[in-house]
Amino acid sequence: PRSFPRPPRPLGPYRSRFQPLEVTWDLATIGGRNDDQVLLLLPGTRYLLEATVQFQPVYTEDVMGARRISTWRRQVTSTTASRYAINDPNRTHTVEVRYHITIDPYVSPITLAREYTARRFAGDVGAAVGFLLIGFLLLRLHRRAARALR
Repeated sequence: PRSFPRPPRPLGPYRSRFQPLEVTWDLATIGGRNDDQVLLLLPGTRYLLEATVQFQPVYTEDVMGARRISTWRRQVTSTTASRYAINDPNRTHTVEVRYHITIDPYVSPITLAREYTARRFAGDVGAAVGFLLIGFLLLRLHRRAARALR
């Protein structure tokens, strides 16, 4: 039956379409090096590395008007690196690194549509047939008027 749930598809084929997304932070602001993304971790310190990423589906529309996802555009829109002292005296010998990755919810999809679709073709054929009928009726009226004058 159509409404019967289908088993989930494996994610392997879809995962192979996505290459790893590299996020580069400005680590020089917290004592690191930007050229090779190295950060020396100091005891008693909490590091927070934040990033906002966008995943934008790109749809292609065929001549019949059906849409499908052709590719995904992805980019890192912002990054922030910060460092804080851990205030707990029992944890002055520890280092804490936190990653906070946010996916931008305000991304809209892109649709790449064909210039001339089947719907436009049908409309244009209908208009052409209409013009032919009007021309045929005008010709018929002209011939009747010409016969009436004879």
